[in-house]
Amino acid sequence: EENINNILINTKDNIYLLESLNIKEQIDQLLNTYRLQEALTLAENSCLSIEKHRTNSLILSTKKRIGFIEFNAMNVIRALCLFDDIDLDFHEIMLQIPNFLPLNSPWPDLDGNTKSQYILWLNAFCDYMTKRSEEFSCKSDYYSSLLKAYLIMK
Repeated sequence: EENINNILINTKDNIYLLESLNIKEQIDQLLNTYRLQEALTLAENSCLSIEKHRTNSLILSTKKRIGFIEFNAMNVIRALCLFDDIDLDFHEIMLQIPNFLPLNSPWPDLDGNTKSQYILWLNAFCDYMTKRSEEFSCKSDYYSSLLKAYLIMK
């Protein structure tokens, strides 16, 4: 079976077969090269109905991945906006903070370089937790997670 979307390119010495990528693969490539806004635009343009942008799985997963990229790059304000936009559970953010879990683990040893980065992550985490406290406070580990973050920052 031949894919009609494939393209053959001939040069003097070589023949190249270029395969077209599906939308998810294109978004992956954009995210892997940190072209975040282009990836989000591509995902949003794949959904014809603007009303369905809040429920489209491709848009939601793209925003989540961009949020984690931004969070790890210390662009926490942008990350939190994306997390809030997709209603991300706080457990997924905890997984992004190194050495934060398990909750009963000892506090991490932080040197001067990593301390400011860690504090920024924890401040963002606490802001997100308190902003969504009505939703999250019913979860059994909400208060212990928040307490650990505040204690580490102090």
